[in-house]
Amino acid sequence: MISPIKAILIGIGAMSLIGADSNEHHLITKITSIQLAERLNTSDGKGFYAEILTAITKNNRFRMDIQIQPLKRSLVDFAERKADCIWPIDRNLIVKLIGESSDILESDYVFEASQHIFTAPGQPAISNLKELAGKLVGVTIGSNVEKELRDASALVDPVPLQDNKINMLMAGHLFAIIGWAPDFLITFHDLKLGSPQYDKSLVLTKTRNAFVCHKSPVTINFLKKMNPAIKAFRVSAQSKTIAEKYGVSQIFGHEDISN
Repeated sequence: MISPIKAILIGIGAMSLIGADSNEHHLITKITSIQLAERLNTSDGKGFYAEILTAITKNNRFRMDIQIQPLKRSLVDFAERKADCIWPIDRNLIVKLIGESSDILESDYVFEASQHIFTAPGQPAISNLKELAGKLVGVTIGSNVEKELRDASALVDPVPLQDNKINMLMAGHLFAIIGWAPDFLITFHDLKLGSPQYDKSLVLTKTRNAFVCHKSPVTINFLKKMNPAIKAFRVSAQSKTIAEKYGVSQIFGHEDISN
């Protein structure tokens, strides 16, 4: 027969285990999601990146508080730890923007984005930076490749918004624009402007879109579940369906997905 004292101790231990499991189940991860252009990630939770987030998390035990905010606000909230994680971005860029930190974690990547030189539909693609010499090229203000373009004797025109760059390109005011795939491809597809021309082999920069988080019990638990969910999504039929819907199968197709 178990003594009364031993029974009490066993009961306390069991309650502690139940409490720990319950606490883990109820951890809420605060995520700041970067607001982007139409059809990418809008303030009402729609677009390519929003659908990816929903697809990854909908069939898993995630408890999240998602705030979709402009880039600057998202960065400030993450830097000030008002948000546990930020999406979509990579760790290298976060460290560059808010400073080195050993406690910043990164999930498995969801897909790889690449930066290219785009010309208008029907125009020749640019295969070498030297082709931009003396030409007017649109870049986002603060672009990471502005110096490289100036070194190639391009005439750099800083433009505040992605849509502005596209409109100026289509109107013939710019010879070429710098942008990211799949983002620019989605925007062109959405605006029914045709397919912009670019040389896939001329990659200015690459980045892996992922969830970047401050290290904590909350985020360790979150990433423990998120990483297998991301891997499953990358090889799922739903990833292909989303890519086809937004006209970027060549960027996010199963044939391009590898671990």
